[in-house]
Amino acid sequence: MRILVVDDDVIILEIIEIFLLSIGYEDVHFARSGGEALSHIDFSDTPFDCILLDVSMPRMTGIELITHIRRIKGYEIVPIIMLSALSDRHHMAQAFVAGAWDYIPKPFEMFELETRIHAAELRNADLARWMRAPTQAPEQLENAFRRHCAAQRQGEEDPQTETGMVTDDVFENCLQRIARPTRQSLSVVMMKIENLAAITSALRTAEGERYLVHLSQHLTQEMAELDGIVSYQGEGVFMGLAHSSHEGETASMIAAFERAALKADTRFFPAAQHRTIFRLGQVKYRDLPYDAEPLFLLQAASRDLDEAADSEVRIARRPN
Repeated sequence: MRILVVDDDVIILEIIEIFLLSIGYEDVHFARSGGEALSHIDFSDTPFDCILLDVSMPRMTGIELITHIRRIKGYEIVPIIMLSALSDRHHMAQAFVAGAWDYIPKPFEMFELETRIHAAELRNADLARWMRAPTQAPEQLENAFRRHCAAQRQGEEDPQTETGMVTDDVFENCLQRIARPTRQSLSVVMMKIENLAAITSALRTAEGERYLVHLSQHLTQEMAELDGIVSYQGEGVFMGLAHSSHEGETASMIAAFERAALKADTRFFPAAQHRTIFRLGQVKYRDLPYDAEPLFLLQAASRDLDEAADSEVRIARRPN
């Protein structure tokens, strides 16, 4: 596996080089700035399979560099693992939304870095296999809306790449990393569009896709105000992750989903002939058993969504 390591600290680069060589990774390249990293990518005949990237660098931060890398053909889904002394939720959320695949706070144990690199290698192998046999890919990779994060993504200009949505594995990585220092303030909200079939049938195929893209753009914008991220689960289900240190902020998350639905309705149904009808499930990490793993939040939110099936659904109301 070809690895590019980007960090402005030469000592960190030397330590990582020695470690990667010790565990069998010899095709490793190094850059001390964002500009140097982009030069490596531009002049490399063979694409890099994984990028280790520092967040705090002069002139161009690691988060800014991610956005440049993701625009390069062939680098839309290459795993980017952030290495940073900034472990607060704001920088983590920013990195994941920008396109990071994983995030390792400094200082870190080398075995943790090795684990993440091996995970990235396995992910690349899975994606390569799905590209050879797309009919065997998971269902979510076949959904038109999720082309921006699927193995079949081609790298051309596509409005779906600008939604800010993260993939399932990125969402799970973010959940596990952020949960460590912020257990008491972490919440997950799920939104299911109840009448998605009716909405898409009322629109042409292309317009139906744009409706989901438009809705997702507003969801990510609204959740960004709460340092949150959003993932699309398929079949009209969205998952949001954010922090809610008190009840008011939890209500803000729900209001964010409602505002996004309203904006989509206003754009696609100006005559008010249709409305996005949805229900919500939500769970707070602090309400789960103390020893519950972070990923259990996803199951708990899904269960809450199912239990809400018989309750009154929500409609994005327009102001009078």
